[in-house]
Amino acid sequence: MQANILPDLSITPNPLRMKIKKGTAQEASAMPKIGHRGHRGAVPYGYQIVEGVWSPEPGSARIIQSIFSESAKGVKPSEIARALNRQGIPSPEGDPLPERLGVAGRLFQHAYYFDEIIANLVRGPVTRGAEWLNRGFDLGIIDGAVNGVATLVRDAGGRLRRVQTGLVRNYALGVVLGAVALLVFLAVRAG
Repeated sequence: MQANILPDLSITPNPLRMKIKKGTAQEASAMPKIGHRGHRGAVPYGYQIVEGVWSPEPGSARIIQSIFSESAKGVKPSEIARALNRQGIPSPEGDPLPERLGVAGRLFQHAYYFDEIIANLVRGPVTRGAEWLNRGFDLGIIDGAVNGVATLVRDAGGRLRRVQTGLVRNYALGVVLGAVALLVFLAVRAG
């Protein structure tokens, strides 16, 4: 079973199509054919050797097709590599730098373990502190103050409701009592 990994050349402009076909034919003649036995060189990216025969690797076929199609559009190889890196597709060899640098390479590869430290802090003490603040401070003090003011207003309204009878004589009595209280206050103060 062989997958077609070459780009669709029917969509490219005519002069470019001829150059690609010519270049692809030259490259193909220089490489052993798919299914060729006995080749001792490195296996190209996207291929695997199964029972001594090269065959396309199913997981890499989409990647190789995108590389060929981008190359056919005239995209530079460095731009194709950057795009593959942005998509999180590793190079066939992997990143050799951490292995060469040893312990420092692992440190750099993990960005000084900054993300791991922050994640452990957030999972541990920061989360417990936030839960304590939620239970102790927010529910006890903030919500307690808001609920206390609401209870005070509700109770005061319930008491004030009894004073409001709708009878004019009760309101007149309130005005007279208020005037008397004011006169007593002024008399005591002037005193």
